[in-house]
Amino acid sequence: MKRVLTVVLTIILLNSCGIKAPETPENADFKPHSYVQSNMVVQRNQTLTLWGKAAPGTKVFGKASWSARTFGAEAAADSIFEVKIPVRNCIKGHPAQTIKLFNESGTYTYDNILIGDVWVLGGQSNMGITLSQCETAADSASANNPMIRYYHIPLHEVEAPVYEWADNTPSWRELTPDVAPWMSAIGFYFAKNVQEKTGIPIGVINTCMGGTTIQSMMDPEVVFADERLAEVFGRPFESYSIFYRTGGMFNSFVYPVYRASVKGFVWYQGEANWVQYKDYPYCQQVLMNEWRKNYTAAPDAPFYYFQLAPYGDDQTADQIYLPENFYSENYRQMFALMKEAQASFRDLDPNTGMVCLMDIGDPLDIHPRFKKQAGERAAFLALNRTYGFKDIVCEGPRFKDFKVEDGYIKVSFDNAEGLRTNDGEAPKFFLVSSSKEPLFRIDVNAEIVGEEVWLSAPGLIAEGSTAEDFAVRYAFLPYPITNLENGAGLPAEPFRTDSWDSVHYIMQ
Repeated sequence: MKRVLTVVLTIILLNSCGIKAPETPENADFKPHSYVQSNMVVQRNQTLTLWGKAAPGTKVFGKASWSARTFGAEAAADSIFEVKIPVRNCIKGHPAQTIKLFNESGTYTYDNILIGDVWVLGGQSNMGITLSQCETAADSASANNPMIRYYHIPLHEVEAPVYEWADNTPSWRELTPDVAPWMSAIGFYFAKNVQEKTGIPIGVINTCMGGTTIQSMMDPEVVFADERLAEVFGRPFESYSIFYRTGGMFNSFVYPVYRASVKGFVWYQGEANWVQYKDYPYCQQVLMNEWRKNYTAAPDAPFYYFQLAPYGDDQTADQIYLPENFYSENYRQMFALMKEAQASFRDLDPNTGMVCLMDIGDPLDIHPRFKKQAGERAAFLALNRTYGFKDIVCEGPRFKDFKVEDGYIKVSFDNAEGLRTNDGEAPKFFLVSSSKEPLFRIDVNAEIVGEEVWLSAPGLIAEGSTAEDFAVRYAFLPYPITNLENGAGLPAEPFRTDSWDSVHYIMQ
């Protein structure tokens, strides 16, 4: 609860730091939605929707400084008008643009607008942790970049989707030392790295809140129309708070800005859903496709997400590394299963990417403070996959295969160039079992040979053994902090080659 209150107070501070909404023209008979503001970033190469309300039949016009044309619309029966203006690619030098919405009754003028890329940040508290709360809080002092703009949607408790917020309206803000401390730390480092490398203006829309489930960010109509989702994520949570029940956060965090045009999404969520690990990838796929459909015209818009960091589930420092706790098959094993489920999501859609955090978690804190590395790794994915910087390594070692040869189990990986450990010690947390019974030995020796890890242990490999005789696991535990990485400093992903529901851990 303390974490949630911290995030809420942060949002209140961020949204009360003195940016005025444009004054309503005297006698104007229409009102734009508050998302339409000065200082915003508009998505390049898409159609910009400028929407608002007026009496049905009221005509409203829009004029943008980058176009010679004037575009118009008429308020529909529900009183909503949508003026649509095509947006070109970025203009050389990225000059500030102006937009006007007008009719005979008055004119709204918005300035200091940039054409660039807009990214949506979604999820729960690890996405919402601010720069001021991280170990790199001092970076805010030099955070002066007018090419980065930030828009943080505050908490509103509502029972149904809302068109507009009644109060505490969010504001688009330039990145300055005053704004940076209250930004999502991951969003800050993601935007900073992408903007500095590409030179393109970057806008960030933050739709996250501590403690929220994935279903709280989804349209209830979509969830309850799907029997699988309704059974797992819908009906069991109907009596819960808005942070857990379907649509609780969607109503005021997502729906009000569905007409915004964006480039893609960065998602960090799962701590509130690890019990539903079997169905989580399917649920995330539905959310992703709904967001793609409503935020952007691109059905394959990039969706980058974070695998959960290691966490010991409220154990004390004295308890957490006791062998009976660390090597256990109790309910905490679902943290490992959740990470495996998250990794499998990439197989459902080609334009996704996962950030691995196995080396920078904190078993004693569900909110690890190493957000700089997390945000940078998300930026690496975007830079490589979305912006075409193929020289930027964006993934750590990922299990490919293993063989038995010369008395060793030799494990090979993709993305393993420069394979090493971050502390100079031997790789940790490799476990080996006979393929015939789920007894995993924890006294396995691991050494790096080129781009492989070779495993051995006394009496482990009999003469004539083959790969079919063994099962191998790496860091497939609830909360190991790993040290195996590639030359780019990106951690190896956890894996297992078996599918056993329950195992035991032994030392020979």
